[in-house]
Amino acid sequence: MAGNDYNVAIKPLDTSYLKESTAHLVANLPEQIFNFGFESAKAEMPSVRSPLEMFNNMIADINKQLSNMRFILTPPAVSTATLSVPDVKAQTISNIDAGQAFDMIMEYVFKDEGGYVNHPKDPGGATNMGVTQRTYDWYCQLNKIPSKNVKDLTKEEAKQVYHRLFWEASGAKEIAEKGDAKLAYVVFDTAIHSGIPRAKKLLAKSGGDAEKMLDNRLDWLQGLKNWKTFGSGWTNRIAKIESRIECLGEQKEYLA
Repeated sequence: MAGNDYNVAIKPLDTSYLKESTAHLVANLPEQIFNFGFESAKAEMPSVRSPLEMFNNMIADINKQLSNMRFILTPPAVSTATLSVPDVKAQTISNIDAGQAFDMIMEYVFKDEGGYVNHPKDPGGATNMGVTQRTYDWYCQLNKIPSKNVKDLTKEEAKQVYHRLFWEASGAKEIAEKGDAKLAYVVFDTAIHSGIPRAKKLLAKSGGDAEKMLDNRLDWLQGLKNWKTFGSGWTNRIAKIESRIECLGEQKEYLA
């Protein structure tokens, strides 16, 4: 049956004993009783009796005949079909799909990246919502669309840039599709902040553990020459991610 996880084989009921019992009953009942007792009723009951009285007497006579019988209806032994219950395993998956994960994570990214910034010590140059001019030019070239000043970038355009150049290219989308939104977030944000090659190296080093990858990422950042300038902000960013992944997507158990 569709939607049923149990495979139950139902054995048809053997009704042969009912046929044998019925045949025995018919053979032992007086013919006049079996045929509603009309003939015996006529012989024993006065003609003045009403049809209802005749019927009641007929029933009483049948019951008397049945009570004198020593035949007992005994059903044959019935073997119960085995109920096959599959092994039940509790598994934990993300309660959101890859698309929902991306939308939620992007809200975090926009909060962390802020708006338009052109810090003189930032090697990436001018950025808007975290997208550099060079990154946006690359995106436009891939999509064969005209570029513009990154300062004029809209939020929806920035989201499209992030999806193609970081969410897909870093492997975060594939990770989210497999149910690990937490790790997808860490890989995605690392790719944005430190580049896709670095994100993949830190992912391999962490063995797919989101929290360990954040620790490895912080260790690597501390060794950069501009740590003194941006170290405080980087540390706060990683701390926020650690807090967010605790409830990202909320986990649920299901039976499989």
